[in-house]
Amino acid sequence: MSHLLPKRNEEEPLSSRSHIADVDSDPLPSGSISMKEEDKAGFLFNQLASEWKEQTSHYAMLKKRYSHPAYQKVIELGCSIVPHILKRLEKSPDWWFMALRKITNENPAEENSSFEEAVTLWLEWGQKKGLI
Repeated sequence: MSHLLPKRNEEEPLSSRSHIADVDSDPLPSGSISMKEEDKAGFLFNQLASEWKEQTSHYAMLKKRYSHPAYQKVIELGCSIVPHILKRLEKSPDWWFMALRKITNENPAEENSSFEEAVTLWLEWGQKKGLI
């Protein structure tokens, strides 16, 4: 199959190669799929969430899980990522509470809530806010 790819100059920077598709470029060729900003955020979140879970699920201490670079990057993504966190929390509950607190500056789950209670309280919060 490599014979079908355009010949490339190894010294040419990636950004200047015309044969590499840029997902942000417009207009897209007919029949191409454009990613909406929400879809891009969801895609990025899912990548980060999978990386975080894969690399930290064996940690007993939540502090170590929360300090992982992928988890911190999720927090940096800000408010636009909250619906994605809540959807993930609904489908596959995990320790997203710290990220939700840091992003939203809210905490519907009290500090002494069980894991299951915290999941339920955050999902109810998200429903009341129209996020899920």
